[in-house]
Amino acid sequence: MISETQWDCVLRESGFSGTDIVLKDTEEDDLHEISIMISTAEVTNSPIEGTEKSHVLLICESSEQIEEQLTVAISEQILRDGFKSCASVDYHNLQCPDVDIK
Repeated sequence: MISETQWDCVLRESGFSGTDIVLKDTEEDDLHEISIMISTAEVTNSPIEGTEKSHVLLICESSEQIEEQLTVAISEQILRDGFKSCASVDYHNLQCPDVDIK
């Protein structure tokens, strides 16, 4: 498992803003199991006002989590909010040579 600090670094190195928002299931470390982290893709040119919303990628802890009710609800809300697409991926399947995600 990688830390919030490592996620922030990986996201920044991958063209994102880092961890903009981190929502934990609890603030108690010994009870903490999951977090929702939100990041924004950086754009090289300023977006033109009124342009269409693009794509969202939800990064989950496991393949099972991709099918869980919270992930499905977030994905459905993102699509209702006007984004073109929303996909989910197990973070174990991401390619990141600089971070140990075991």
